[in-house]
Amino acid sequence: MFAMRSTKKFTKLIGLTGAFVLASLSAQATVIVRQLDVISEGWSGSVSAAFEETVATTEKRSYDASFSVAHKNNNQEWRSFGSFAYGEVNDVEDEDEQMLHLRHVQHNIFKDGIFKNGVLADWRWETFIQTEVDDFASLGYRNLLGAGPSRLLVLDNGWRVLTVLGVMREMEDHSSDASQNHSETRASVSLQGKYTSPYGWTLDAVSYWQPNTNGEAQDRRVTAEMALSFPLSKNLTFTSGYSYRYNGVPFAGVPRENRKATSGLKFKF
Repeated sequence: MFAMRSTKKFTKLIGLTGAFVLASLSAQATVIVRQLDVISEGWSGSVSAAFEETVATTEKRSYDASFSVAHKNNNQEWRSFGSFAYGEVNDVEDEDEQMLHLRHVQHNIFKDGIFKNGVLADWRWETFIQTEVDDFASLGYRNLLGAGPSRLLVLDNGWRVLTVLGVMREMEDHSSDASQNHSETRASVSLQGKYTSPYGWTLDAVSYWQPNTNGEAQDRRVTAEMALSFPLSKNLTFTSGYSYRYNGVPFAGVPRENRKATSGLKFKF
């Protein structure tokens, strides 16, 4: 009975999320990657795509695509993430965004991961680089270089939880006004969680808080993302999600907040 009620609730939630019209979403925050998928030894990867079209007094099209490729060898992982977003309203471009993220993860930096009271704990060291562009946010490019420790907890009730504490150097160039270019050093604090249900569906959540280390309270980036996934076959999954991004000090004329709802398909290989 409980399983049936839970299934109905999540089916309803999927329907409500899928009903959102995709809103334009600028590159408000940085280092937006999910790292909790279990990867096997050797090479693995996935690709995702989403599309939505609205035809009424306003005609809108939105396209999203992303990929991940990973290689695992004993206690080391090399991960890459990429995304592309494009949208237009009445044939006028509304958003054009690309991102590429490369990350190295060294597991068990203090001692081997151990099980205790049904929990596997793993201390890791992560290093990453990222580059992105976003026409809608007037972002000619943003380059990042950062590193820091993380701790992964694997619980026997289906949860995987990751906390990351890092520092990164950020360089941003405005697409047309060089006077707005700047370089900053930011802290990057992340909390991620992934729940895998015995019935096959999964829930992913990730949040970032990235303040400027110069002490200016307003200059901070905040991100929160959530996604539900339901397997359609061994390699194909339906996904639906929602994200919120905040940039306390965006370029002139760019909004501080943006929200986005998506639905699409993910293929693992």
